Amino acid sequence: MHSNHWGLNSHAFQSLGLNSPAFKSLGLNPPAFQSLGLNSPAFQSLGLNSPAFLSLGLNSHAFQALGTQFSCIPITGTQFSGIPITGTQPTSISITGTQPTSIPITETQPTSIPITGTQPSSISITGTQPTSISITGTQPTSISITGTQFSGIPITGTQPTSIPITGTKFSCIPITGTQPTSIPITGTKFSCIPITGTKLSCIPITGTQPTSIPITGT
Repeated sequence: MHSNHWGLNSHAFQSLGLNSPAFKSLGLNPPAFQSLGLNSPAFQSLGLNSPAFLSLGLNSHAFQALGTQFSCIPITGTQFSGIPITGTQPTSISITGTQPTSIPITETQPTSIPITGTQPSSISITGTQPTSISITGTQPTSISITGTQFSGIPITGTQPTSIPITGTKFSCIPITGTQPTSIPITGTKFSCIPITGTKLSCIPITGTQPTSIPITGT
């Protein structure tokens, strides 16, 4: 996708930090955008803070017609508030690397990756295992999570360069703070994607945004 064609290089959009491959995968793949007419000359000159786009809204029929329903991925503040996981958990949460260097974990585990419901078949972490999967400080280069029905994964500190999350039916993915260079999220049904900042109808964003938050939906 070429963000230039959607007015994503406008000053308003650049100030949100959404001028990156990150936003390209919010289920807004080229066919999706083309079906919405966002690749048409009428939309090319618009930033996403324009009245025309604001009136569309991510909950609009046009977006729902993509087979993906958005309502909120709140991105605010200066640090990750978290992405807690509930419901049927991923088949695997693989975190590798020498713990002190690639996955800094505090001794008291103030933050965690709380997992409830049916647990994953495997949570692989090399090194000393914490009682809870809480991660603070500099994050690993990759945290791959695959499964169904995510409601969050709390992560604080400088975020990883890649947090691929694949599954169907995400209910909420609040993200705050300096964002990772890549958070590929693939799924079918998103129930929330609010982003605060320069107010879009359903995309509020505040804080320093990620270089890349690829989120892909069918």
